[in-house]
Amino acid sequence: MALAGGGSLLALLRVNPWWFLIHAWRYQTFHDNADGYVCGEEVGVVVLKRLEGALDERENILGVVRGSGRNYGGDASSMMHPSENSRQQLYRNVLEQRDVDADSISYVETHRIGPQAGGFTRKHLHRSEAQIIHSLLEL
Repeated sequence: MALAGGGSLLALLRVNPWWFLIHAWRYQTFHDNADGYVCGEEVGVVVLKRLEGALDERENILGVVRGSGRNYGGDASSMMHPSENSRQQLYRNVLEQRDVDADSISYVETHRIGPQAGGFTRKHLHRSEAQIIHSLLEL
């Protein structure tokens, strides 16, 4: 068993010294009127256990991590304008490497800035039906 987590402690910014912070101070992830990024304080922790052990011990299993991936830098013009092609390729690579059908996925955690940056959207999930998508920025 393992605990995995992380956090961020920031003072709430009343002034917008950075151009990439949202102006409305409302989370609007995946909406056409999303206009940037929100800084905030958060902590997230999950308990991880091998599936076989959890099944043997009849644990309450809330989710199964079938695969993960990361991308960075590369052809992105800035942190606020990530490469759309790189993110789509990453998603396809993870599905292929783990031999997972996109229709079997019930949850995707993603980072989203706003429509001006050309973000990852539902149409990029290669699924035949709607899927639960969440952004860390909405928590």
